[in-house]
Amino acid sequence: MAIHMLVGFGFLLGVQIVRPFLPGDEFNQGKSPQDVCSSANRSSMTPFEKDADDDILSVVPQVWSLPSIYWPYIILSIVNILVALAFLALAFCVSPTKFSMPVFDSVIAKEDPKEEYAKLVRWIPFLFLVFMFYAISCGIERIFQSMVFTFGLCGPLALSPSAANISDSAYNGGFLAGRVVATLIAGFIRPRNMLIASLGLCLVASIILAALGSFTAGGLYTASALVGFTISWQYGSAFSWTAQKLDITGIVASLFAASCGIGGMISVPIIGFLQSKANPSSFIWAVVILACVHVIIFVIMWFVGNKLKKSDSKIFPGEVHDFPMKTIDEH
Repeated sequence: MAIHMLVGFGFLLGVQIVRPFLPGDEFNQGKSPQDVCSSANRSSMTPFEKDADDDILSVVPQVWSLPSIYWPYIILSIVNILVALAFLALAFCVSPTKFSMPVFDSVIAKEDPKEEYAKLVRWIPFLFLVFMFYAISCGIERIFQSMVFTFGLCGPLALSPSAANISDSAYNGGFLAGRVVATLIAGFIRPRNMLIASLGLCLVASIILAALGSFTAGGLYTASALVGFTISWQYGSAFSWTAQKLDITGIVASLFAASCGIGGMISVPIIGFLQSKANPSSFIWAVVILACVHVIIFVIMWFVGNKLKKSDSKIFPGEVHDFPMKTIDEH
């Protein structure tokens, strides 16, 4: 949970770095939302139309002979390079034994291959549901991170870039706050209960977004913060809940990251296409629909998981600490 909290902090910090470099109300002064957002479709314009649309860049201030919006990317690129160099220095200068991952020694009886295959078949439906759960959860995260700014700028509110950026700050601030709260309460609240609370509150927050997000900037900011706060619990609590059902080491561990990546990769282009070609408000309704589907998938996943035998898992919950702990280097 603490590591996930730092991810939320990075999301919020990135938004704060970008904000000072964004133009204010002068960007869309005297322009309709369609005019302001026409640059989003510059690839489909003729050369003459692109030249005519270049007046949008005239309100972007110059910093050291470059448009100001370039500088957040330059700053973050430099930081990423420095962090990468720091990790390389750490890898070459520090003994690897100080960073050995703990492993747990256990004796597992060899089973008949047919029985092992039968176990795998029994767990496939549950693992598929876990995949879908994480794909939707991370899909909603990525949709918000990439689309809420566009919705504020190009949607019915027609906010200025700096005002639309506040919705990003609200979402990422709520996300960070949720991760902090989840870290504090994870020690005494069951993962299942955290998941139920997170899914229910996220659905309520998405309905508030649909009710207010298109009408007032305050409603958009508030709903964005609520969605960020509630969805931030899901990754860690679902991971812990799944770990109570089966051993999630080895190849199963890659399921969480893979499903997250695929969910974000698929959802963002689809919603971006709908936002540009159909209606900017499709972003809001996509969040509501995904939140509803999310609840349904968890309910099914819960019933399927409860029917599976814990004896089909390599390590039972609660028995890990009975094994002597060693480091990788000792094997």
